[in-house]
Order: sequence, then C-alpha cells, then structure tokens
Amino acid sequence: MKKEIGWKTISSKTGFQGKFLKVRVDRVERPDGSIGTYEMVEKSDFVMVIPKVGDKFYLVNQYRYPVNSRSWEFPQGGCEGIDDLEMCARKELEEELGLQAMNLTFLGNLWLAVGNSTQGCGIFLTEQVNKGKQQLEESEADLVTGVFTEQEIATMIKSGEIRSSTTVAAFGLYLSKSILC
Repeated sequence: MKKEIGWKTISSKTGFQGKFLKVRVDRVERPDGSIGTYEMVEKSDFVMVIPKVGDKFYLVNQYRYPVNSRSWEFPQGGCEGIDDLEMCARKELEEELGLQAMNLTFLGNLWLAVGNSTQGCGIFLTEQVNKGKQQLEESEADLVTGVFTEQEIATMIKSGEIRSSTTVAAFGLYLSKSILC
C-alpha cells in the first residue's frame, strides 16, 4: 500500500522484537515539514470466521489475558506462516470449533488499529460445515462454545457482553452484506 504523499520516513528502528510482534519507531517528516516520531506495532494479519448454520451463529468464549476478562467472539486466530487467509480461516474454524467449512465467503479485510498497528483481519462467512476435530492450543484450554441467534448477538453487543471490536465489526460487516444481497 502506498504511503500518503507528504509523509516521509527519515529513519526506522526496532524498539522491541517478540515472537509475534515488533514495535517500530520511525522518525518522520510530516506534510507540513515538521519532524516527529511515530511508534507502531507490526504484526501479521489474522482471520475471523463467522460460522452460521441455519439461523444460528457459533461463538467461542475464552479468557483474554490483556483485558483480564472472558470474551465472546467469532473464532479467530493468527496466520503466522500461512500466506493464504482462506486456508488460515479453515484451520482456525476447525481448531476452535471442530468444524470444517464446506464453503467460505470473503466479506472483507479490516485494519485492527489504524493509528498504531499494521495488522489486518480477514473476515469470512461459512454457512455449510461438516464435523471435524477440535484441536485447541494450550492458551485455549478454557475455551467454551455457544450457539446464538442474530438477535441474541445484537443484544449481547448492545449490552456490552460482546466487547471484541473485531467481532462487533465482523457482525456489522455480515449484516451490511446480507442487507445488500
């Protein structure tokens, strides 16, 4: 993707390099000529799958350490080492729910935090699944699943029971696509 004309990177250095992310600090020249620094997180894209079977949606609930709380979400996961987002989506769906997607519809790619991160999220919808084998990672050992109607999810979002921004955005993307079809 092109940088906006007027912004110039003078220098760039790594402030921190972890297993899954890097913090980069750039010295920049802004369009008005002022010089400053810009800190950002570089992280691989991830995927989210909206599993809808009939009029029911599958969600997962797990503990999220950064916010010290459990969270209802559509299945999601990182794609480290997987270049094909659709393949990554299929892997995550089976890993977390034990479901194999018979079809996947790409709904869009959203940026996670445009002000400080390079990470994007590919959103997919599946409406036909077969039973597969759930293969939870160690960090997902406490994961539970639930099945909800569209109205129940909307109510959970409105009440604050669902606070995952990517789940809320993916649900909105799903609703906007279903209205336009």
